[in-house]
Amino acid sequence: MSERGFKMNIEFPKPPAEERSGNRAPPRKKAKISLEALSTRKKVLIINDDNDIYFGDDQSVPTFTSAFKDLGYDIKLEKASETVYTTWKRYDVVVWSCGDDYSAVNTTKYRQMLVEYIDKGGRILLESGNIAAWAKEFGGETVLNRRFREKVLHSTGDWVYHDVGDLKLKNDHPIATTPNSLPETIDFTPTEPGDDSGDANAVRIQDDATGIYNWSSVAYDNMLLKDSIARNSYGLIAYESKEENGGRIVYFAFDIDDIDSPVIQQKLIQNSVDWLMGGIKIGEEGMHMRLCFMPEVPQRIFPEGLSDIRERAIMLLDKKWVSGTVLHYCFLDQPSKFKGTDEQKKVVRDGFNTWKNLGIGVKFEEVLNPDDAEVSISFLANDGFWSYVGRDVLNDEYRKESEGRTMNFDQYLLRQPRPIDVTIHEIGHTLGLPHEHQNPNSGIEWNKDAVYEWASRTQGWDKPKTDWNILNKIDPDTVKGSNWDPNSIMHYAFQSGLINEPKKYQKGLTPAGGISEWDKVWIKTFYPIFDPEDEELIIDTPVQLSLRSGEQKDFIFVPKETRTYDMGTEGESDTVMVLFEEINKKRKQLEANDDSAEDFNSHISWELTKGKRYIISIRLYSEWEGSTTLKVW
Repeated sequence: MSERGFKMNIEFPKPPAEERSGNRAPPRKKAKISLEALSTRKKVLIINDDNDIYFGDDQSVPTFTSAFKDLGYDIKLEKASETVYTTWKRYDVVVWSCGDDYSAVNTTKYRQMLVEYIDKGGRILLESGNIAAWAKEFGGETVLNRRFREKVLHSTGDWVYHDVGDLKLKNDHPIATTPNSLPETIDFTPTEPGDDSGDANAVRIQDDATGIYNWSSVAYDNMLLKDSIARNSYGLIAYESKEENGGRIVYFAFDIDDIDSPVIQQKLIQNSVDWLMGGIKIGEEGMHMRLCFMPEVPQRIFPEGLSDIRERAIMLLDKKWVSGTVLHYCFLDQPSKFKGTDEQKKVVRDGFNTWKNLGIGVKFEEVLNPDDAEVSISFLANDGFWSYVGRDVLNDEYRKESEGRTMNFDQYLLRQPRPIDVTIHEIGHTLGLPHEHQNPNSGIEWNKDAVYEWASRTQGWDKPKTDWNILNKIDPDTVKGSNWDPNSIMHYAFQSGLINEPKKYQKGLTPAGGISEWDKVWIKTFYPIFDPEDEELIIDTPVQLSLRSGEQKDFIFVPKETRTYDMGTEGESDTVMVLFEEINKKRKQLEANDDSAEDFNSHISWELTKGKRYIISIRLYSEWEGSTTLKVW
C-alpha cells in the first residue's frame, strides 16, 4: 500500500454499551461559512503536513503563520516531504501542522523523525484533528507505530471520537495560564461536525501526559457518551520528559482554526510556545535558559580625598550583612499578580535551606507579614529572575521602584534545567554576591558582537542591559583578589562562540551546578559563625574594639531600665553598627548605621526595654589612626 496519496476512510465501530449514556446529543453547531484568520527575533519552523487529500478547507498553517508574525518570529515554512529533523535545531520553535487531514503523519519517514526528535530531547507543537484516529486504527501494527503513539501522541490507543463539543479546562497547567489566562471554556466549531469530522479527536492519554483541556461533550452516532468518558477524553495534551533537558510536546488534538476566537487561537499558541521554550539547555541543540538580571542601581560615589585604602575596604564589604543577621523572607500574595504556586515556593525555600546548611553566619526565617521581612519575593510573570544585592534590599527607594519587592522569579522558574540553582543564585545576590563571570580576575575576553546578538535573541536584552549583566567588569575592590571560579553558582552558562579567551571556553562554558567549593570558601569568609562576647556593655564605659579590617565583634547589652539609649563608636574608623533584639535565641534587627566614608561615627538611638537582651554588632571597614571604641549611654 502506498503511504502517500491514499484516502484513510476510517469507520469507527459503535462504542461499547457501557460507555454509552442513552441520552441524545445536543444539536450540532452549524458548519463555519468562513474563517477569520489572525492578522496583524526568534525563529520558528512550521512544517505543513496537510496534504489536502480528504479536506481542502484547512487554514491551520496560515493561522500559525499569522500568530508567529504577531509574536515577532522569523518564519520558515517547509512541506513535510521536504523537512529533515536534523536541521530543526536551528529553530527556537518547531510546529508540525496537519490540520484536519486524514492522511497526516501516515508516512514511516515522518513518524521516525518525530520519534527520534523527541527521544533526543526535542520540543515540538503538534497539531492535528486526526492523528489520534490514525493511531487508534493503525498504532499497534508495528513497533514504530506503537512507539509513535506512545512517545509522540502519548495516547492509549483506546476509543477515539470525532463528535465533540467545546474545549473545557480540566487541569491547571502553565499552558492555560501563562502568559495569557485562557478561558475555562474555549468555543470550538468543527468545519465538518459529527462522527466524520477530521477537525477534532477526543483522546485518552497515558499516565505520563497531562490532559489540559477535555471536551464539554463527546458523542457517537448522535448519542452522548457518559460524562466519565468525556471527562477523560482530551483535546489539548502536554508531555514533559523527566530527563534533564528532555523532550516536551504540546499536542493539539484538533484543527486550530476551528477555535471560534482568533484571539484565543493566538493566545493558545503563545502560551504553548512559552511552555515549550521554558528551561531548555543552552547550546545549539535547543532553545535558551532564562538568565538572572540584576536591577541597575547607582554606583556609590566617594567623597574627594578619600584614601584608596579606605575605599577598597569599604567596597569589599559595602553590601554585605554583619554575621549573626537573620534575614526574614516573605512570599508576596498581594497584589495577586505576585502570588506564586506552592511548588514555586518550595523551590525557593529549598534554595534558602541550601545556603543555611553550609553553616554560615547569616540565618533565614520565613514570615507571613511583608512588614516583618527584609526580603520580599514575588513570582510576577514576564519579569525575569532578579534580586537586589546585599543590603540594597533595605533601600526604601529601590523597593518603591519595584513595588515593594526585592526578588522575583517569573513563570520560567520550574522549567529551568535546575530550578533550585536559580533560587540559590538569586539568594546569593541577597547575600551580597555579584555575578562571577564579571570577576575582573577572570581573564575573559568576549566576542562582544556575538554576546550582544545572543543576549538580544535569547533574553530580549538591549546593549546597556547586556553590558550591566555580562560584559562590564565589577570593581576589583569588591572581590578581594579572589580567583575566578567558572563553576560558581553566581556564574552564567554561555554557549559556543561568545568567549574568545580563555580558549578552552570558546566552545561554551557551563558551570557544574550547585554551590561550588570556592563559593563555600568565600561565603564562610564573609559570614563566619561566632558567639557574642560574654562581657556585657556597661553604661558610659567605652570598650576597645581591637579589630582588623573586615573583622566583626558582637556585644551583649541588658538594660536595667526602660528608656531611650544611645550607642556609638568613637575613633578614626569606618564601621557599620547593627542593633539586634534577641528573642528566643533568635536575632531581630532593630536598626543599623553605617559611617563608612563619612565624617561622623556610627550612632544609634533606640528605646530599649528593661531586662531584655540586645546585641550590638560592629564590623570594621578600616581604621587609620589610634583605636576605635564602642560606648552605650
